[in-house]
Amino acid sequence: MKRIIGLTAGLSAAALAGEALAQTTPPTTPPVTPPVTVPGGLGTTVITRPDGTRIETTVLGPTSLRIVISGGEYASNPVTVNFTNITSSGTTQTYTGDVTQGGTTSPFTCTVNSTTGAVTGSGACADALGGSSTTPPTTPPVTPPVTPPVTPPTEPPTTPPTTPPTTPPPTPEPTMVAPDGTVITIATGNLLLLTAVQTDQFLNSLLGDALSSSYGQAFVAARALVLSAGARGGGRASLDGYRGMSAGEAEAPLGLWVNATGVRLKDKRPGREQKGWSRSVAVGADYRFSSSMLGVFAAYGDTDLDGPFVEHESDGWTGGVYGSVLVLPNVAVTGMVGYNKQDVFNARTFGILSSRGDTERDQWFGSLTVEGSVALAPEWSLQPAASLFLSKSDTDAYVDNAGRAIGAVDNSMSILRVGATLFRHFEGFSPYVSAAWDHYLKDEIGTDNDYGRLGAGISFNLTPGSYLSVGGSTTVSRKGERETMFGATLGGRF
Repeated sequence: MKRIIGLTAGLSAAALAGEALAQTTPPTTPPVTPPVTVPGGLGTTVITRPDGTRIETTVLGPTSLRIVISGGEYASNPVTVNFTNITSSGTTQTYTGDVTQGGTTSPFTCTVNSTTGAVTGSGACADALGGSSTTPPTTPPVTPPVTPPVTPPTEPPTTPPTTPPTTPPPTPEPTMVAPDGTVITIATGNLLLLTAVQTDQFLNSLLGDALSSSYGQAFVAARALVLSAGARGGGRASLDGYRGMSAGEAEAPLGLWVNATGVRLKDKRPGREQKGWSRSVAVGADYRFSSSMLGVFAAYGDTDLDGPFVEHESDGWTGGVYGSVLVLPNVAVTGMVGYNKQDVFNARTFGILSSRGDTERDQWFGSLTVEGSVALAPEWSLQPAASLFLSKSDTDAYVDNAGRAIGAVDNSMSILRVGATLFRHFEGFSPYVSAAWDHYLKDEIGTDNDYGRLGAGISFNLTPGSYLSVGGSTTVSRKGERETMFGATLGGRF
């Protein structure tokens, strides 16, 4: 006999009933008794189905829980499902535990890949079926209906026959076999939601790391960019700007600047479908030593993304140091090291189910850039550059509003960027265009690892000691994602 116990739906007892009933109960069935909290239990909830089945879910810890199913058809043969460990690696989640029924216990290890939807495993999980399983379901052969021969019409039809569309059969839910041989259908709603939320945790971590790369390199590079833009006059295209001798920066050794940047984000990857903004305001100061400079910066930023089924918010502070040294008359090396701490909020809905929760994220990052300047014509110069961005971030585990344990994410990222900026110098201002290519040295799951960037802007000498640089850029040839950045840097030397 096939029984439906809503195995993984126990991850959210309040939503489990709706998920289990959705598979077995017609619309006229009386509503499910709402969940109640058992006194003395640690995150224990109970749902009673109309047929008397009692489903008790207890959250034992951040990565473990127990589901006891009794009453109703299970009155004489209750089932206990223990999830002893729930772990995550990228977009893959692993659920380990055992199923006890009739005095017999069978272990299982189920692995869910949120990218492919595959459910695989060992033990009691080995019989996973349906579209989300890599093991084809064992079903009796279906005898195709006998189609009577069609008698052709005596006269040709005036219009071609209309073939009705073929509706594919519904994909069966994954199942597993209990110790007594009972086929258990897994109510996958909560499993899919938990998998999606864990994937959000991972992909949002990647997004935060990448935005730190964009912001950090943008406002520090803007300092060098505007200085190089001012290296003009008589076809001179050197990096004297690093010594504060151009771009209206006179000879004063102390430099102060403020930067404001906004990024329009669009994410059309499957299951994401969200868009929003990320914003940052930064201030910095640097001091010139002959052919080098050393500076510090601090920034506050926030990100807000929304979609039909998913939401992400984060905000926090970033601080760090940067420096540049002129190693050759036309070649400079710039480095940056920073730390970023953010408060993070994730939310997702899946039908009647929902997950909402807060966590924190810490990130250390750094970059190293080598850039030069080449005179192309009396009023034209080209600034090629290559940079390496490194990042290490940790996003804490948390328990969402329904008691689901969302695992921690530790991520390392490395991005190589190669590009160039072309300047046209005029008296007092220099417009420019730029192109770059970004490559992730470590293959990151769920995001495009190679894409381009195109940009344009203009730098103004406001006074002999101050400047303004305004520009923007956008990603190109990036599958499912778009990042469009706008920014301005105002500064001077004193």
